[in-house]
Amino acid sequence: RMIGGSIASMCGTALTHPIDTLRSRVSGTGMRLEDAWSELIKNEGPKALWKGLGANMIRVAPYGAINFFVYDYCKQQYKKFRVHFLHEDESTLSQSSNPLPTLCFGALAGAAAQTGVYPIELVQRRMQVQGMKTLAQGAKNATQYKNVVQGIVKIAQTEGIPALYAGLIPNYTKIFPSAAVSFYVYELLKELWGLQ
Repeated sequence: RMIGGSIASMCGTALTHPIDTLRSRVSGTGMRLEDAWSELIKNEGPKALWKGLGANMIRVAPYGAINFFVYDYCKQQYKKFRVHFLHEDESTLSQSSNPLPTLCFGALAGAAAQTGVYPIELVQRRMQVQGMKTLAQGAKNATQYKNVVQGIVKIAQTEGIPALYAGLIPNYTKIFPSAAVSFYVYELLKELWGLQ
């Protein structure tokens, strides 16, 4: 399940990466979409649409694995607690009757996954906009980060390790509800369709 989810996520990521690159540039510069598009094509060429794709692909696979691992672990521990300490019948356990545990486990799983891959995402975003920033500053060399590992090392050395997590706390405000609802709907649909 984790491998299938990772592969599916990687395919979706690869197909939508150019859109994500443009989104990053629009949000990072305040330019209109059509202006960001024309500047990118004119100054950097169409290959620039794929900047940061490697980092994005490296980020997607562990995100899914961490997300499902933490969720499944929390769910299993909760089930054990209910059976062994509350003496509930394992065959009749259902989380849909009380959505709170599923929502909490989903939020925790999303937060753990986001924390685990955040430095990679940070480098990916910086790689996506680095050409525009460098060109805007009039510098000749438009490449600051060559790959994910070099980017992480460079940020850690020049800005400090906490810089690898800059913006993570505000990111949680999106991840907590998003992951919580996603896992709740996932469990609800599994139950409605009789899937295990």
